[in-house]
Amino acid sequence: MKFVVFCIVLSTIVSLALTLDCPTNSSQVCGDCSPEGRCIPKPVAWRSSYDCRLCHCRCDKGYLRDSGRCVLPKDCPQD
Repeated sequence: MKFVVFCIVLSTIVSLALTLDCPTNSSQVCGDCSPEGRCIPKPVAWRSSYDCRLCHCRCDKGYLRDSGRCVLPKDCPQD
C-alpha cells in the first residue's frame, strides 16, 4: 500500500515539475515545431532548425518574442 501511495505522489511531483511557467502573453504548447515570430529575425542559417521540444512556451497571437518575453510589435526595440 505504501508503494502505491509513493508512486502516486511521485507521479504528481513529476507532472508538476514538467508544467512550464510561461511568461506573460504566452502559453504552453506541445508538439508545435513551427517557427515563432521574433522582434529581431533569426539569421537564415538558423531558420531550418525549428524548436521541436515536446512542450514549450509560445507567444500568444499578435505578440513577438524579444529575449525571453513576449511583446507587441510596437514595443520591439528600435535600431
